[in-house]
Amino acid sequence: MDRNKLCKWMIGVVLIVMLLTGCSMCISQIYTVRTFCLEDYVENMSVPASYQGLKLGKIENATQARCAAKDLFAMVYTDATMSITVPYIVSYDAQSDTWLVQAGMYFIPAGGAHVIINASNGAILGLWNFKF
Repeated sequence: MDRNKLCKWMIGVVLIVMLLTGCSMCISQIYTVRTFCLEDYVENMSVPASYQGLKLGKIENATQARCAAKDLFAMVYTDATMSITVPYIVSYDAQSDTWLVQAGMYFIPAGGAHVIINASNGAILGLWNFKF
């Protein structure tokens, strides 16, 4: 194999390894479930009046929590005011049977979005955002 072909082959292998490593890091960040304590978030647990009483249905796993939160964020923060980016950080509190989903957001003055969802019935217990 001549030197030019060897260099192209090595560059191709390096690019493939970098691509696979980057993809696996993104996937692990999206679907990694953390733990949290609901009591630490009580002060933020307000829900805007137009979303009080809204139930998202039973949430049985992190994927369902992320999807429900993503749909909710799209309703609350329209495309004109924000763009939600991954990773979503999904956390679960077994003691209170609640999910906390956090998403990074750009183009919105108040920063990242957060929602706390009751796992058994999908009730929204908290919905807020913070300025970075």
